[in-house]
Amino acid sequence: MTSKTRPKKTKPAASTPRRASTKPKAASANKNETCFPWHVTHLLLWEADAETLRTSHYYPTPHPLLELLFGSDEPTAQAWSRQFHPLDQTRVKAHFANLTPAFLPAEIDYRMLDLDGSVRWVRHTTTEIFQKDRRPTLRSYVRDIQREKELENEVLDVSEREQNRIGQDLHDDLCQVLAGISCLMTVAQSRIVKDLPAEADNLKELNQHIVEAMERTRALTHGLFPGKIQLADIRGALLELAAQIRTRFNREVKTVFSGRFSEHTRDQITHIYRIAQEAIHNAIRHGQATEITLSLIARSDHMQLSVADNGTGLPPTRNPQGGIGTHIMQHRAQILGGTIAINNQSAGGVLAMLAYPRTK
Repeated sequence: MTSKTRPKKTKPAASTPRRASTKPKAASANKNETCFPWHVTHLLLWEADAETLRTSHYYPTPHPLLELLFGSDEPTAQAWSRQFHPLDQTRVKAHFANLTPAFLPAEIDYRMLDLDGSVRWVRHTTTEIFQKDRRPTLRSYVRDIQREKELENEVLDVSEREQNRIGQDLHDDLCQVLAGISCLMTVAQSRIVKDLPAEADNLKELNQHIVEAMERTRALTHGLFPGKIQLADIRGALLELAAQIRTRFNREVKTVFSGRFSEHTRDQITHIYRIAQEAIHNAIRHGQATEITLSLIARSDHMQLSVADNGTGLPPTRNPQGGIGTHIMQHRAQILGGTIAINNQSAGGVLAMLAYPRTK
């Protein structure tokens, strides 16, 4: 019989120690991740250190959003936070710094810069805070909402143009008609009082109502088509708004300005003007406020706009998300790179406060 020789066992070669990678892990997916329909939802799983925002895990990869932001290269741990839009850096970092398990899930929309320097809106929803390597770690899901924000901006643009058109039509048509009626009333009054002197006061009062209607229509047209804010600075725009409210609603608006204001762009002035306008209208229509204070204060690192009133306050059963007006105010605040909070005051009434970054 031929004896069979066994192959000699060889010891495995000692492996060369590898340097720890600073790039987030992308390919190691657990069972839950692989079963989730990522291709349908277009969500990106994002895990990062809760304090430093150093990213430790993305899934799935490759992902369209990652390619837009970082190209074909694998992003480093610090890459995500470095792509925050300059106007959004402060509020985004503050959002993550204040996250606690009791208030999850927590959602924030913000802008990032892609490889070409173009803006990309994302919606970042954090669902869990857990311990990883003895460090608090965030688990979130990120969605590309650029198209959604573009549609919202288009709605704002269409709304602004339509308000401008209506305001211009009211000014050029109805105001002129009322002015003509007032002139005719003055002529008729001078003729009628000769034969009916007892009607003089009635005719005078009627003419006064026509003049007041004309003034209110003009104030309404300026609110719809605020031509003056196109050239005015932010202080002048808010003073013009206060004057319109006095004429249209017969409410005194106290204005307070403090600090040195940096130059605002036309778009910034429009957004701030519309936010203040909506807050004041809400105070009058829903809160029956009789006293309103409109203030703009320059802080060391941001601007603070506030509208305070003495009205009835927000109802306890209100929708926490607010209505369409509140949603539009929040969207305008996001465009400014700021945040807006609308809450009841302890002394009564409502305080709407907008904080947005100062421009250099």
